[in-house]
Amino acid sequence: RGYFHGMLKEKLGERAVWISSLLFTLPHLYIIRSLPIYILGVKLTREYERHGNLWDSIIVHGLYNGVMAGLYVLGR
Repeated sequence: RGYFHGMLKEKLGERAVWISSLLFTLPHLYIIRSLPIYILGVKLTREYERHGNLWDSIIVHGLYNGVMAGLYVLGR
């Protein structure tokens, strides 16, 4: 995603954040959770642009997935 975002940013400037976040949301295909995933994608992309460190976004994404999986298991 970092490479793809870089290519979009060269061509689209600031709009790349919104488009790459939308593309990040599409594979998740959970209609109810689409907005929170999109917002997370925007936030992670902004942080990546600010710090230039993709690992922070990877870690936060993993933590988010872990929390969501835990909530799912606890809810069953």
